Amino acid sequence: MALFNRATGILKRLKRDESGMATLAWALSLTAIIASVGAAMDYALLSHADARSQSIADTTALAAAIYVKNTEQVPTDRNKGLVGEYTADELGYDYRKWVIDGAEGVKVNVSYDNISREATATVVGYTRPNLMQILGFSELKFTAKSVVKYFEKDIQNPASIVMVLDNSGSMHFDDLPVDPISKNAPVDGITRISGLISSSKNFMTDLETAVGPQPEDGSVELVLRTGMMAFDSAIVRTVPMDWGYIPDSEFDAMTPLAATNSAPPLTVANTWLNVTEPTEHEENLPGKTPLKYLILMTDGKNTIGAEEWVARTGTQNWRRYVTNRTSRTGLSDVETNYVETAPESCTTEFEDRWEYICNLSDSKGNNWRRSFGVIDYRADPTSGSYSYEEEKETGKGKNKKKKTETIYVRYNCASEESDPVEVETCSPPEFEPRYSGYEYFEGIEPYEPDPNWEEGEFDITSNIQTREECDSLHAAGVEVFTVGFALVPGQFEVNNWPGRSSYGDIYPPDVDPFTGEEYTESDGVESANKAKGILQYCASSPQNYITADNSEALQAAFDRIGNTIIKEIIRIDS
Repeated sequence: MALFNRATGILKRLKRDESGMATLAWALSLTAIIASVGAAMDYALLSHADARSQSIADTTALAAAIYVKNTEQVPTDRNKGLVGEYTADELGYDYRKWVIDGAEGVKVNVSYDNISREATATVVGYTRPNLMQILGFSELKFTAKSVVKYFEKDIQNPASIVMVLDNSGSMHFDDLPVDPISKNAPVDGITRISGLISSSKNFMTDLETAVGPQPEDGSVELVLRTGMMAFDSAIVRTVPMDWGYIPDSEFDAMTPLAATNSAPPLTVANTWLNVTEPTEHEENLPGKTPLKYLILMTDGKNTIGAEEWVARTGTQNWRRYVTNRTSRTGLSDVETNYVETAPESCTTEFEDRWEYICNLSDSKGNNWRRSFGVIDYRADPTSGSYSYEEEKETGKGKNKKKKTETIYVRYNCASEESDPVEVETCSPPEFEPRYSGYEYFEGIEPYEPDPNWEEGEFDITSNIQTREECDSLHAAGVEVFTVGFALVPGQFEVNNWPGRSSYGDIYPPDVDPFTGEEYTESDGVESANKAKGILQYCASSPQNYITADNSEALQAAFDRIGNTIIKEIIRIDS
């Protein structure tokens, strides 16, 4: 309160002052405030120009150093390489309006030092200040400089690069989802296939700029081979491995259609990289072991094949096979068995056994002797007769006939007593059903210790085969990069999907004949996660797995992979 009263008193005295000192003080203070604010704003613009210039200097110096690396000489004129002074506009760069004369007013100078073996790029320009002009500053200078050592070729490790690219029907979708509220497609969305084609072309251009042309005329030492496979439910386009770079026309020819199965191209890539490619490099550069790279890009999960159980760790899903359970509750793939529930109930008895020794004769004049156990078909066990019929043929040829004759047998038997015989009499066993089948459990550990529990999950054939091929690639030392494109849940507009509508004479192929609206397809969280899971598994390391939500991010992903190969792996040392 005291401070407030004191300030109020000072203000009242200034109000009564008629000497003009108060006005002067306010003027000077206001000028200082304006100058400070103006300086801060103008230097912020200068800082933006500095950052932009440094980026241009770095890129230009790098390009100049790469040129010397590829040609083994410094360019002598501007038609051969970067040398001398340019405007930023000539080099394809732009600046905002606060830079005097824009990109045309910014100078970029490129020079070389063969003793230090380095290229230097210097960028100079001026910004137009606003409020600082009050203090007499009509322009503010910005400058940036970058020095890059010439790159040297190290042909100890030539390289092969295989691109495995998704060409399935969903690549006709937009790269950005439909607005969930308005249901309108984004105005700046483009088809995923367009984004992939553009990114792939730029990737090849960057490789060629860094590594240099690979003509097979003996003019250079060949070090780089590339190839490509596009896939949907199978391999639909193949560019065999060859020296140099994949032509733009091969990417332009990709036309999305059908389902998704990444296993077939990975199987072929394994053969390329681990069987045929080393042989090709050995013939060209004997004793040189090629570096091997694979780039797998997809915009969705695999969809081909039936589900089957696969043993895997970390799934927290378990199963075991249970036998002879009294209840089928909780079991799947149930088989029913019948098991005995009580032992046989048997009693033992003893019977007298009688042997009969019989003399037999028949009406045909035969006589014989035979022993019998129990004679149960005769009324008199000691003496009697019986008969049977016998069929015989008479005559020959047409006179041949069949005749039935009755044979009479007489017998006379004498009995002999033998030892008693032990006889078992048993009741039939009793049965009841038992159930056998798989029992499942979800959790970190099974609910009871049992070595029969197995951790795993159900997966489709194409995923299982893809994992197996990636295991083989890793084991063979292939550096695998994976890119998940547009794996964002949401509705995506479908553009120009050939054959999507069977009513093409009435409706365009991308219009639903029943609603008259453009097709949209939905990608869910579960679908995206399944695709990400496969890509994470196949990547050689966590940093080799990249997600790209849209085409701009896809370009950045391919740039990142290209820079990794160019700067760190493919025969380039600074």
